[in-house]
Amino acid sequence: MPSYNLTIKWGKEVFQNISLDTESTPEDFKAQLYALTNVPIERQKVMFPKGGMLKDNSDWSKFGLKDGLSVMLVGTADDKLPEKPTEAPVFIEDGGSVQDLASLRYPPGIQNLGNTCYLNSTLQVLHHIPELRTALKKFSKQNGSDDQVISQSFKELFSIMKPGANTVIPITFLSAFKRIFPQFAQKTPEGYPMQQDAEECFSTLVKSLKAVPALTEGQENAINELFEGEIISKTKCLETELEQENVSVETFSKLPCHITNDTNFLVEGIERGLAEQISKHSNILGQDAVFQKESAIKRLPFYLTIQFVRFWWNQKAGVKAKINRPIDFPNRLDVYKFCTPDLQEKLRVVRNTLLEEENKKILESKGPASSSSSSSSSSAPSQDPSIYFSDPDTIPTRLENNTGYYELVGIITHKGRMADSGHYVAWVHDHGDNWILYDDDTVHEVKADSIRDLTGKGGADWHIAYICVYRSVYYEVKEEKSEDVEMAKPAEI
Repeated sequence: MPSYNLTIKWGKEVFQNISLDTESTPEDFKAQLYALTNVPIERQKVMFPKGGMLKDNSDWSKFGLKDGLSVMLVGTADDKLPEKPTEAPVFIEDGGSVQDLASLRYPPGIQNLGNTCYLNSTLQVLHHIPELRTALKKFSKQNGSDDQVISQSFKELFSIMKPGANTVIPITFLSAFKRIFPQFAQKTPEGYPMQQDAEECFSTLVKSLKAVPALTEGQENAINELFEGEIISKTKCLETELEQENVSVETFSKLPCHITNDTNFLVEGIERGLAEQISKHSNILGQDAVFQKESAIKRLPFYLTIQFVRFWWNQKAGVKAKINRPIDFPNRLDVYKFCTPDLQEKLRVVRNTLLEEENKKILESKGPASSSSSSSSSSAPSQDPSIYFSDPDTIPTRLENNTGYYELVGIITHKGRMADSGHYVAWVHDHGDNWILYDDDTVHEVKADSIRDLTGKGGADWHIAYICVYRSVYYEVKEEKSEDVEMAKPAEI
């Protein structure tokens, strides 16, 4: 269906050449007007010369659309116009601050189109994955299926999110997103767009991109290549030995961090999720019974997504409440002990070499005087392979994890007390000590100290990590022999 360039008249303001895509919904067009005028959707009265007032179920064919058609918008903006600045503007030539220049140095922010912070923060984290951007450039739309449409929408959106670009208004993407995934198009009884769960949005969008081709041969698609691993689980009934143990292998794209009253660290929450008691039907007993489920990672993903399980249904209050307990998470995550013995054996060779080389660099940096005194500690090398972290903008030839180490590259945080309210923002690693904070259309450069404040120690009224995305540390092993270094005991499942 065609698109038309309309003239929008709002009070004394006139906006020329405003595009109307007739494949979009009336709500999408109102969202576009909201981004243009700051008049909330629920306050808008949009009047066409023919066909009258625009409603949510209106048919575009009834309005006599044509280029140059004048449309009247009635409604009060949410905020007043900004007041005259009290300080003179700072120009680049004058040497502005880092934050003044952030919007020019980094990819742009995204306009909030009515409780869409959950989507904006998800898009920003995914956009800062260079391998995904490269894979999307290879994508070519083949048909009108949902996975093809959403992948094409991603490709078009990411193509304009370049450093120095103006704030992105994702009208086309939002229209496709809500049409394909109607659960995100829900409204409150008052007609406002509902706040949604960023983790549900993140998982939904990742799964929707399986039409995007892989970057290396032998992989199904980019999502399988970048975000998916395999986990093996053994389930045994605790109430009868006659029930046969069940062994299953499943694909996973995230690991949950379960939070209890004695959980303090991310690794503790992951460990709880890999060893748990569940209730299920026993064929031998003919009733529900308690089973012990033990799991271990069989294949590591290149990008490891961690979800902090912070929201739970409060039956008494009838709301999805939030667990605000502080949970420390590392910048460098080691998942070796969560892997199967077979995978640990494969990782051990590389880890030994990596740690030996790091020890050599540490000794060299201290000088020859410390060599003899350090010899006694050679059996306990440093567990921090920071010098081997890859450049986030460099795509390795092999998209795999051969070390068991990951580095933190992206965070989605939530501020507020309930899942159905509050605010989401994205934090993405730039380089070194520098991170970028994306708060909808606002872009700031922050330091690593700010990331350490996202554990939850600031309470519900400050940003708390909800999703952490870690990138693999891949190490190219040199052709040389190395002595074994004692490693962590293999996980038994």
